[in-house]
Amino acid sequence: MLFKKRKKDKKQIDRFQKLVAGGVEIKALNCRVFPEDDIAVLEITVPEVTEALHYDELDFELYTSCKVIKMKGEFKDAEKKGKLRFYRYKLYEYNEFFE
Repeated sequence: MLFKKRKKDKKQIDRFQKLVAGGVEIKALNCRVFPEDDIAVLEITVPEVTEALHYDELDFELYTSCKVIKMKGEFKDAEKKGKLRFYRYKLYEYNEFFE
Protein backbone atom coordinates (compact mmCIF):
# COMPACT_ATOMS: atom_id res chain seq x y z
CA MET A 1 0.00 0.00 0.00
CA LEU A 2 1.38 3.41 -0.95
CA PHE A 3 0.89 6.46 1.18
CA LYS A 4 0.96 9.95 -0.20
CA LYS A 5 2.62 12.59 1.89
CA ARG A 6 0.27 15.43 2.58
CA LYS A 7 1.56 18.90 2.06
CA LYS A 8 1.13 20.79 5.28
CA ASP A 9 0.05 24.39 5.16
CA LYS A 10 3.11 26.49 5.81
CA LYS A 11 2.50 28.85 8.66
CA GLN A 12 4.26 32.17 8.80
CA ILE A 13 6.52 32.15 11.82
CA ASP A 14 6.29 35.23 13.99
CA ARG A 15 9.92 36.21 14.69
CA PHE A 16 11.20 38.90 17.03
CA GLN A 17 12.85 41.79 15.14
CA LYS A 18 13.27 44.76 17.46
CA LEU A 19 12.05 46.33 20.69
CA VAL A 20 11.53 50.03 21.40
CA ALA A 21 11.11 51.09 25.04
CA GLY A 22 10.32 54.69 25.90
CA GLY A 23 11.33 55.83 22.40
CA VAL A 24 14.76 54.12 22.59
CA GLU A 25 15.62 51.01 20.57
CA ILE A 26 16.83 48.24 22.91
CA LYS A 27 19.46 45.71 21.85
CA ALA A 28 17.45 42.77 23.13
CA LEU A 29 18.30 39.16 22.41
CA ASN A 30 14.76 37.94 23.06
CA CYS A 31 11.37 39.08 24.34
CA ARG A 32 8.47 37.00 25.53
CA VAL A 33 5.07 37.62 27.08
CA PHE A 34 3.72 35.00 29.46
CA PRO A 35 1.07 34.74 32.20
CA GLU A 36 2.19 34.71 35.82
CA ASP A 37 -0.32 34.81 38.71
CA ASP A 38 -3.10 35.93 36.29
CA ILE A 39 -0.97 38.88 35.14
CA ALA A 40 0.73 39.25 31.75
CA VAL A 41 4.50 39.62 32.16
CA LEU A 42 6.97 40.89 29.56
CA GLU A 43 10.46 39.41 29.92
CA ILE A 44 13.32 41.08 28.05
CA THR A 45 16.70 39.36 27.68
CA VAL A 46 19.67 41.70 27.14
CA PRO A 47 23.43 41.07 27.12
CA GLU A 48 24.31 44.14 29.21
CA VAL A 49 22.80 46.66 31.62
CA THR A 50 20.42 48.90 29.67
CA GLU A 51 19.70 52.32 31.19
CA ALA A 52 16.57 52.80 29.07
CA LEU A 53 14.88 49.94 30.99
CA HIS A 54 15.51 51.46 34.44
CA TYR A 55 12.15 53.25 34.79
CA ASP A 56 9.11 52.39 36.89
CA GLU A 57 6.71 52.60 33.92
CA LEU A 58 7.46 52.25 30.22
CA ASP A 59 5.73 52.12 26.84
CA PHE A 60 6.95 49.27 24.65
CA GLU A 61 6.71 48.62 20.92
CA LEU A 62 7.64 45.07 19.97
CA TYR A 63 8.20 44.55 16.24
CA THR A 64 7.90 41.04 14.84
CA SER A 65 7.83 39.72 11.29
CA CYS A 66 4.00 39.73 11.24
CA LYS A 67 2.82 42.45 13.60
CA VAL A 68 3.57 45.33 15.95
CA ILE A 69 2.63 44.92 19.60
CA LYS A 70 2.22 48.04 21.72
CA MET A 71 2.34 47.53 25.48
CA LYS A 72 2.47 49.54 28.69
CA GLY A 73 3.88 48.10 31.86
CA GLU A 74 5.48 48.74 35.20
CA PHE A 75 8.79 47.35 36.41
CA LYS A 76 8.55 44.07 38.30
CA ASP A 77 12.11 42.77 38.78
CA ALA A 78 15.50 42.21 37.17
CA GLU A 79 17.76 39.19 37.36
CA LYS A 80 21.26 38.33 36.19
CA LYS A 81 22.07 34.80 35.02
CA GLY A 82 25.63 34.39 33.80
CA LYS A 83 26.29 37.09 31.23
CA LEU A 84 22.60 37.77 30.50
CA ARG A 85 20.20 40.10 32.25
CA PHE A 86 16.45 39.55 32.42
CA TYR A 87 14.08 42.47 32.97
CA ARG A 88 10.43 41.71 33.80
CA TYR A 89 7.50 44.10 33.54
CA LYS A 90 3.86 43.65 34.58
CA LEU A 91 1.71 44.63 31.61
CA TYR A 92 -1.52 46.53 32.04
CA GLU A 93 -2.10 47.40 28.36
CA TYR A 94 -1.54 45.17 25.31
CA ASN A 95 -2.54 45.90 21.69
CA GLU A 96 -1.62 44.04 18.49
CA PHE A 97 -1.48 45.63 15.04
CA PHE A 98 -1.04 43.40 11.99
CA GLU A 99 1.06 44.63 9.07
